[in-house]
Amino acid sequence: MVEELRTKDDIVFTLPVKYVRLCRLFAGSIAFCITTLVFVMVYENQRSKIQHLVRPLLPQQPMQPSSHAPGSHSLPRDSWTKWKPQPHPELLHHPWTGKTLQPLLADMKPFTQQSDYDYLQNHIISAGLNISKIAQLRLDYEPLDIETQLLSEAALTDVHRVPSETYTKVVVLSPRPVYTVGQIVTLRIDIYDHYGHPMSRGGDLVWVWLTETEKGAAVTGDVTDFRNGTYLAEIPLLWIGNIKVKVSVRYPRESLRALLYARHTMKSLRYVAAGYVTSTDSESTLCLPFPRIPGYTTLCNFTARNHGQFWYCGHPRKPSLRCADWAVMRDLEFPKPLPLTAAEDIVLTSAVQEPIPRLVDQNLTLQVTSGQLGLPPPCDPFNHTHTWLERTPRGYFFQRTWIPTACTVPPPLAELWLHCLRDTTIVLAGDSNLLMWFSRIKQRINCEIIRSRKDAVWHTPLTCRRPDINFTMNWKLHGYPEHPNSNHWAELSDFTSVCERIDSVPALGKHIVIIHMYIHFTIHHYSVLLNRLKCVKRAISDLLRRNPNARVMIRAPHFAYHGWNPIYGGDMTVPIYIELLRREFRGLYDKVVFLNLWDMTVAGENTDYHPDEWIDQQMVNLALSHACNMAPALHL
Repeated sequence: MVEELRTKDDIVFTLPVKYVRLCRLFAGSIAFCITTLVFVMVYENQRSKIQHLVRPLLPQQPMQPSSHAPGSHSLPRDSWTKWKPQPHPELLHHPWTGKTLQPLLADMKPFTQQSDYDYLQNHIISAGLNISKIAQLRLDYEPLDIETQLLSEAALTDVHRVPSETYTKVVVLSPRPVYTVGQIVTLRIDIYDHYGHPMSRGGDLVWVWLTETEKGAAVTGDVTDFRNGTYLAEIPLLWIGNIKVKVSVRYPRESLRALLYARHTMKSLRYVAAGYVTSTDSESTLCLPFPRIPGYTTLCNFTARNHGQFWYCGHPRKPSLRCADWAVMRDLEFPKPLPLTAAEDIVLTSAVQEPIPRLVDQNLTLQVTSGQLGLPPPCDPFNHTHTWLERTPRGYFFQRTWIPTACTVPPPLAELWLHCLRDTTIVLAGDSNLLMWFSRIKQRINCEIIRSRKDAVWHTPLTCRRPDINFTMNWKLHGYPEHPNSNHWAELSDFTSVCERIDSVPALGKHIVIIHMYIHFTIHHYSVLLNRLKCVKRAISDLLRRNPNARVMIRAPHFAYHGWNPIYGGDMTVPIYIELLRREFRGLYDKVVFLNLWDMTVAGENTDYHPDEWIDQQMVNLALSHACNMAPALHL
């Protein structure tokens, strides 16, 4: 536990309770109290010098940290405010509870953009952050049921109390010696822990899929969670062969609880450094999408600069620098330590360790000896509701080619694409995964890249043109939060919010806008994505009214076995993100294509946050096929 003492400048010190109590007990001993306070000041790296960091009022009015983050829903709501996240007792003395991050003048003479960055980097990864204040920041949003449920539970303390691949049981209900194409197979999965005891709660992320490597065939099953440790999977048989059943308890419920708890307390698990630069001075401060940043009493509010989407950075300390001098940004490494129990840390770390995928021990094979699938009807080019509502499986692999099951789209033929994309501009608004799509579409359309500058890095905006068919394609990384990398400073001109990109599409001409907001957002509390999605929905609605020839696709998150420790972000949040996308875009289902690629990446056993090339090629095929399916609406 900690208690807080405030200086006259409202800078927070964290003082162990035992020292406060001793000081009160010996109130008559001034020497003891002074000795105690001196010890704490030394322990906190002489933070009393922070009073020198107070700046005069500058022409661009800075803001004071808020105790209430803005959002789209008002508080209080009884169902939300009555509960409190339940920390485990061992976390109360965890190192992160009492650490503070604040650049000190004494440690940096002269302090510059680079020296500040080095200080911030070293402090974040070695000493931790004082999250005691940011944890109290109330987020104004409509919480998902899964968050309120899991954060009411205690943290995991026994690593053996999570699902075991060895003891978990998988059985085929009503098994047959042979099957025919089109039949549905039902599997029952009963979860057991590492003690061999049946588990009586649900909430695990369970994937089930069928595969036959020799045929390049795979399909994902639809899994129902009965919330009692039992799961039911239904999978259609879509090809003839000897088909292997695969089951994985990818993330236990306890892992998702740890992820949500870390984001609820820390709000963000990766910070960005803002570089303020003039011809004579430079400096760096921390940035977050929340109006409270550990170590800073005054912030620069860059929300308007981010097209109305929340973004804040610490105010520069030098009187010669203003908020308007923000010029570059750079990633910091993930902060350590995190508010996890030892058991949570072990479980989360093991999720990205071999063997991958970690399969339930069973040896089930299904023999399909006869039958043939018919072609589904053509997809409606004017109504895309089915892309939002269709259940798993949305398609399957055969000979490593993705075949949609709900309806038929035009085949992936280069000649057809050239015809469909004539007199068209493709706008790719998102992260590096859409940059991969830019490269793959370029190869197929054979357009010429036009770079915006010579000193290009991966996040430099790109444009590709083919004049003979009047085709243009451009890609640009979405606005903040974005994480360009920790090995270089990035120019702010490289980033533009998705809303601003959509708002810039003109009222005339054929435009296809593809949106993807995923990995960069998983590092932060999901309310950050929610804030952006509301803006994107507004921008899409305006675009479709402004330009009847514009078409919009939203690419959903995908599955990946490899990547960061999942506590930092990644595919553990995908079910939450898909729920948010479906919730926020109600009312636009018929007008916007939802590229839900989850089934494709689970069935294909995708390994990386940038999908394996053969899977990514199938993703692009599907997107371009939808574009060609919409061609009649584009008056081609």
